Amino acid sequence: MIKTIKFQSASLLPALSLSSKVINAKNVMPILNDFRIEVVGNNELSITASDGETWLTMQAQATEAPNETTLCIEAKSLLQVISNLNGKDIAMEIDDDKHIVNLKYDKGHCTLPYEDAMEYPRPKFDELQDTKNIKASIIYDAIGRASFAVGNDELRQVMNGVHFDFLQDGMVSVATDAKKLVKMKNTLVRHGDGEADSQYTLPTKPCNLLLSLLAKNEGDLQYAFDEKNVVFKNDSFSMIARLVEGRYPNYNAVIPNESTKFATIDKEEFLIALKHVLPMGSTQTQLVALRFANVITCGVTIIAQDLDFNKSAQEFVECDYVGDDITIGFNGSALMQLVQNTAGDKFILAMDTPQRAGVITEAQENKEYQYTSIIMPMLVNV
Repeated sequence: MIKTIKFQSASLLPALSLSSKVINAKNVMPILNDFRIEVVGNNELSITASDGETWLTMQAQATEAPNETTLCIEAKSLLQVISNLNGKDIAMEIDDDKHIVNLKYDKGHCTLPYEDAMEYPRPKFDELQDTKNIKASIIYDAIGRASFAVGNDELRQVMNGVHFDFLQDGMVSVATDAKKLVKMKNTLVRHGDGEADSQYTLPTKPCNLLLSLLAKNEGDLQYAFDEKNVVFKNDSFSMIARLVEGRYPNYNAVIPNESTKFATIDKEEFLIALKHVLPMGSTQTQLVALRFANVITCGVTIIAQDLDFNKSAQEFVECDYVGDDITIGFNGSALMQLVQNTAGDKFILAMDTPQRAGVITEAQENKEYQYTSIIMPMLVNV
């Protein structure tokens, strides 16, 4: 028996490309190298990919598709074929007797094997009743503005993801690698009860997938979670992800709240100066020293040096500064990331002593969210 699915390669390619990002280069189960393709009615295709921890299902439209058709095709080969056909019309003939598919287009065809979709693993996740709606842009910002600070330490798996807390006064997203920390609190999302189970930690891969999926999505997103899994879905996709196990560290405890020195700095001028100075410092430590002086012309001198190669550089940036003189060291690359991630023309760097973390906030208050990041200090010898 032969069944035929007809579609344009351009209509299927976006779903295949995004889904392929889930698949690992090496899988314990060979079938996880496949796309699971299912006709779900009205010529609509459901394309699923998984690594055994995350399942992503994308929707795509065919021009003709027989109902009750499901099969698994090796993802890499199918994606190569579809991406090279430049939008051509394709007829996928499914030969159940030979267990192959023939992909026919105007001047040629190719043949691929397929596998029984019954062997494809399904997530152990029941549909939750407590499903909530949220703007896709809120989730996108919550992840996008924190995910660069996620850890990558096999010994501290609990920090290898973006953590969410749902509280009575807002939704908090936070990420840290123990050297820097980012916390964003959106005060528009208020449906948490403040209990311990109103939280989860989303691993790095599904975080990156959501950033790709939601980059151009301005609509609403449905989501629900339990102690092991979270599901996000809208009209174009559904994603189920297994959560990071373990209790996330108490991030509020490491954010200093008794700073005595405050600098309000022009963001662009500071970043330009930091880019000038940083290459002259040590490539191993990335150390830069910030020297604040409360004199007639208040400002910060950014200093970097590499004693092994007799290199050094410094640059002065005017700023508004309140407090005693201080010289404090930070990892220059991490500092640049944190400053770049702030919104507005200026940012505030709050400090206390050279041994305590610096706190970076946005100079302009926002009615929708509160954004805070911290960076741990380094020993300065300049």
